[in-house]
Amino acid sequence: MEHTAQQAGRWAAPAATGPVRARLAVPGSKSMTNRALVLAALADGPGTIADPLHARDTLLMRAALTALGATITEYGHYDPGAAGQAPSWQVTPGRPETGPCVDVGNAGTVLRFVPPVAALTGAEVDFHGDARAAQRPVAQILAALRELGAVIDDGGRGAVPFTVHGGGSLPGGAVTLDASASSQFVSGLLLAAPRFDKGAEIRHRGGRAPSAPHIAMTVAMLRDAGAEVETWTRESGTPTGVPDTWRVHPGAIGHHEVIVQPDLSNAVPFLAAAVVASALTVLLPRLWRDVEGRAARAARNAAGFLAAAGAVALFVLIAVSPLALLVALWIYGSRAYRRREERRLLAAAPE
Repeated sequence: MEHTAQQAGRWAAPAATGPVRARLAVPGSKSMTNRALVLAALADGPGTIADPLHARDTLLMRAALTALGATITEYGHYDPGAAGQAPSWQVTPGRPETGPCVDVGNAGTVLRFVPPVAALTGAEVDFHGDARAAQRPVAQILAALRELGAVIDDGGRGAVPFTVHGGGSLPGGAVTLDASASSQFVSGLLLAAPRFDKGAEIRHRGGRAPSAPHIAMTVAMLRDAGAEVETWTRESGTPTGVPDTWRVHPGAIGHHEVIVQPDLSNAVPFLAAAVVASALTVLLPRLWRDVEGRAARAARNAAGFLAAAGAVALFVLIAVSPLALLVALWIYGSRAYRRREERRLLAAAPE
C-alpha cells in the first residue's frame, strides 16, 4: 500500500497499531530562530542562540550568514528523535571573503532578511534559490534597499537571481513601501536598520500588511538586543493598535543569549494524535508562551477540536508559564461540560 501510494506521488500517512505514548520536545519557532540568527550576525560581539529550530529554512539562514562572514559553531548533542533540548549555536560576527554566494532555497526569511545584511558587507553577494523562489515577491524590499543607498543588480526581474553590491555601510533614512504581500519586507529592513548610518524610518503604505504579530516579534527582539525602536500608526485605514510606521535609531546591536521558544502551533499535530489513538499519553516539555502571539489561539483551537472529537487522552504538560496548565484545564473542562450536557439531554428526553 505504501509503495503504491509513493508511486502515485502521494504520501502514505503513518498509522498507529496501538496506544501511542511518547515524550516529545515541541519544535522551536522558525521565525524566532531566523531573526535571532540575523541579529547575532550583526551584533557587536559573539552571542548564543539556545534551542534553535533545526529545519531547512533555519539551516539555509545559518549557511547564508556564514557565507557573509559569521562563524556559527554548535555545541550540545542533537537527537531528532529524543525529547531533549536542541544544541545551542554560538554566533560570532565577521566579514565575508570575496565573492560569497547565498542559497535562499525556498525560504522567505532568507530571501528577504539577508539582502539588507549583504548590503552592509564589502563584498558582491550573489543570491540564488529554488525554482519556486523566483516566483516569491522580493522586488519591494530590493527597491526599498536601493532607496536607502544599496546597489543591487537584478536585471529588472525583481526576483532571484540577483546581486547585492555591498559597500561596507548603508546610509539609511526614510523609505516607504507596500508590505501587503509580505510582512517580511518590513522585518527584513528592521533587523538591519540599527546598523544603517542614519537608522531607518520604514513606512508601510498599501493594503493591510499580513502577519502583524511577526513584525511585533521583530520589534520585541530588536529591543531585547538593545536597539531603540519607535512605532506609530499614521494612516487612517490602519487598524487601531497596529503600527504602520517604524523608526529604528542607529546604534549597536547587543550580543546576548537568545532562548528560542517552542511554537505551540507546532504541538497541534501531536495533540491531534489523540483523535486517532484509543489511549494516549503525551509529555510535552517546556510549552512556553511564544512571542508570535499564536500560542493561546493554537492551544484554544487544539483543545476545542480534541474535545469536540471526543478523544480519550491524557496530556501531561510541563510548563514554565500557566499557559500549558490552561490548555489542560480547557481540554478536560470542555469534555466534562459536554458529558454533563449529554446526560441532561438524555434525562429530559421522552422514552
